[in-house]
Amino acid sequence: MMQIAPLYSNQRNSAAVNAAPARPGMQGFSIVELMVALVIGLIITAAVVKIFTMSKATYGLEEGLARVQENGRFAMEFLSRDIRMAGYSGCNSKLALTDPSEVGNIAKPPTSAISFNPNGIAGYTYTCISACTGALTEWTPALPADYNFAAGEVKQGTDVIVMQSASSLSTNLTGNTTPDNANIQILNTAAIAGQIQADDIVMVSDCKNADIFRASSVSNGAGTITIAHANNVNTGTTLTHYYGNNAELMKLVSSAYYIGTGASGQPALFRKTLSGITPISQELVEGVEMMKFVFGEDTTLNADGTPSIYRNLANNVGNWRRVVAVRVGMVVKSLSDADQDTDPKTNYDVLGDTAATYDNYAPPVDHRRRRVFNSTIQLRNR
Repeated sequence: MMQIAPLYSNQRNSAAVNAAPARPGMQGFSIVELMVALVIGLIITAAVVKIFTMSKATYGLEEGLARVQENGRFAMEFLSRDIRMAGYSGCNSKLALTDPSEVGNIAKPPTSAISFNPNGIAGYTYTCISACTGALTEWTPALPADYNFAAGEVKQGTDVIVMQSASSLSTNLTGNTTPDNANIQILNTAAIAGQIQADDIVMVSDCKNADIFRASSVSNGAGTITIAHANNVNTGTTLTHYYGNNAELMKLVSSAYYIGTGASGQPALFRKTLSGITPISQELVEGVEMMKFVFGEDTTLNADGTPSIYRNLANNVGNWRRVVAVRVGMVVKSLSDADQDTDPKTNYDVLGDTAATYDNYAPPVDHRRRRVFNSTIQLRNR
């Protein structure tokens, strides 16, 4: 027979269930635990942010220094190449240096830059110390006007160097210049295509003599190129020497290196080239902020090609033909802020001459990083 449990028994069991303690998993966090967790989270977040910030700063610094290293290397390479070749005039180089009368010139002005300078090199030192405006006369000697330097185009406090040399076209005459007013003829090859134009300054040279003239016209026909030297762009039509098929034709190039303001507003190394009437300016390397030169002159009687003294002012050079080496110093800076701290150096010794002050450079206060590059370059055509 089925028995019905008493009613009061269910009520007692229900009360027992309700009185049972809560399970641990159902408990919440106290306010203290929440605060501790938040503090720990904030500490971890701050540490991660700090590490990220430091890593980013380190990366920026390393990237800036790498760019400085790269730009300095390129700038020094450009300068070294032209300085080494200063005064080159083919196999006539040594003779032109010792006896400039063997080099004739009939090209019309501007002559100070396009006339062949057997010295091959000239320096210009910035000497202004007060009320400076960037005028050409603030350099000693004054910057050559033939390069059309505008006031302020060259950065104040920086030096300028000009090199002249004949650029080989790897071609010889196909006919001789008899009489000596005959036009120059060369073979039209791919190596010289487009390299010679009217108004260019060219040099014809053998191992004994050389002549410089301005091309009045250049033919474009196949086979043979004819280069005329009429008196409308020259002082005359007659060369000073006769030349046979062994003579070489070269292009005379004069290049000025200086510091100016680049397209980005940063200081940059520029090269202004004059091989015709109009000088052509080219920005080479950004971030070059300072440039100084000293000139090694061989003043000994034996003239062994070893510098016996370095002139820190271009005007102090006694004989440019005896300048056998050039010491170059540059300060190159990063193109953007590379560190949170300002530049720790207040003075840079540009040429590495700790006993002198003429080459010291005080940079502006900023967050850029800088490095000094210097090198002594030997002139080959001495």
